[in-house]
Order: sequence, then structure tokens, then C-alpha cells
Amino acid sequence: MDLDLVYIATPWEFHHEQGKAAMISGAHAMVELPIATGLDELWDLVDTSEKTRRHMMLAENCSYGRNELAMLKMAHEGVFGDVHNGHGGYLHDLRDLLFNDGYYTDDWRRKWHTKSTASFYAMHGLAPIAAAMDINRGDRMKTLSATATTAKGLADYRARFVPKGHRSWNETYVNGDLVTCMISTEKGRIIRAEHDV
Repeated sequence: MDLDLVYIATPWEFHHEQGKAAMISGAHAMVELPIATGLDELWDLVDTSEKTRRHMMLAENCSYGRNELAMLKMAHEGVFGDVHNGHGGYLHDLRDLLFNDGYYTDDWRRKWHTKSTASFYAMHGLAPIAAAMDINRGDRMKTLSATATTAKGLADYRARFVPKGHRSWNETYVNGDLVTCMISTEKGRIIRAEHDV
């Protein structure tokens, strides 16, 4: 039996390598968020897809849910008028899970908060809005600016609920508690996408 598709749902730092390996092996790939963690990795995946003639798709589940598809249909039918402003995001209190031993193997997800300031999961809110605004189907994103609050939430949660001997006490959190991306489109639309865990 030939392999047609590889579905990748592993920690973020493996997505580039595993997605590339799938395409090189002759399979298409669907990848959980994010597809890669660096711009050089993204271009490498584009090059690999073009060389192998295999597809890689972002498995953005928030684009295909019942509510999101109903909203998309209503937007395209004009129920909301001219959609020129959208706001969405990944607003999900994950603190209990981030400090839950064993929930994220090797604490991989919490450790991302020690590496950089980034909007790790903006696509959950951004993808349905982009679809409703026909991004890459008549309009395109033109500029992006991002801001972040200070990183206080994880350290505060740790101080209140995590025993002093826990390995997380060796970590310093740098990712802002709330990262807000403001995106403007070629046609003058505005999208606000936020990440807050």
C-alpha cells in the first residue's frame, strides 16, 4: 500500500523536519500549527514542495468547524455587509496545562515562552477572518505590526500554584501575556489577531 498523506501533530520544533521528510518520501503532509518556526524553514518547505510536487497543508482546525463554516457562508452571502474589520485570536487559559507534569512531553509548550516574544497560535483566530475577507482570493495581507504586554502571567501562576522544587523555577518567561497583531490588507481592511494563554 502506498503512503498518500502524513498528518503531523507533534511539538512545534519538529514540524519542519517531519513535513519535509513526508514530502521527500512522496507523501502529501498536513501539519498542525505552526508549519514551521522560522522563515528559513518556511521557504525550505516551499522549495521542497515545488521540487517533490507534493502538497503541504496547514491543518487549521478552526477553519473547518461548523461555526466557522457557517460564518464564512454568511460573510460570502453578504449577511455582515462589507467585511472590512475582523478580530479573533487564541484566547485560552493554558496555565494549568502548561505546568501539568506529563501533559506536554518534556514541557515543550511551556518552554516556548522562554525563547522569544511571538504570537504562537494566531491562526486560530486569523484563518476564519482571512477566509471571510477572501485573503489570497482577491485581497492580500500587506502590513503587520505586533505588540506584546510584559510576561507576568506564567511567573505569577508558578508563584501561586507550583511547588518551589519544580523544574519550572529554573525558567524565565519572556513571551508577552497578550500578543496583538494588527494586519492591514491591500484593499484597506484591518485584522486584529491575538494570542493569550
